[in-house]
Amino acid sequence: MKSYRFKLKEDLKTHSSGFTLIEVMIVIAIMGILTSIGVPNYIKYREKARIAVAITEIKFIEKEIANFVVENGKLPEDLSEIGMDKVLDPWGRPYQYLKTQGVCDDKGKGDKGKFGQARKYLSTVPINCDFDLCSVGKDGKSAPSLRAKISQDDLVRANNGGFIGLGSDY
Repeated sequence: MKSYRFKLKEDLKTHSSGFTLIEVMIVIAIMGILTSIGVPNYIKYREKARIAVAITEIKFIEKEIANFVVENGKLPEDLSEIGMDKVLDPWGRPYQYLKTQGVCDDKGKGDKGKFGQARKYLSTVPINCDFDLCSVGKDGKSAPSLRAKISQDDLVRANNGGFIGLGSDY
């Protein structure tokens, strides 16, 4: 029996435990492939979530402005009048508000001489006849025209609240 135990111990010594270099390389390659698939999808998901949050916040601010109008009979001069000046969009910037009341005629068409910095799109000048409310988006840059490249990622309120979404989707 002693010889049998000795032979078993000898066999265990010749077979080392652990991973071979090829096994480790295969595991690393699989992890790299999964990461290359997962990270871009996660980034896209995070951006979609930020857009959804901004749309929800714009709708909330719009309702607060409507409540202010009911109580005071006029639009606020700025977001501080309704306590929303400290609210930041998902990218950490304040929402942009601009009164555009009085720049539209009775048919809802904009008077091109009065619209100033109001948002516009093609022949729709301005896109709101009461007020503009937007987030300047991921890049933090914006222009009055939604066709401008820097305005494509902006989240805007248009058609007097009938549309709230990305400038590129308007």
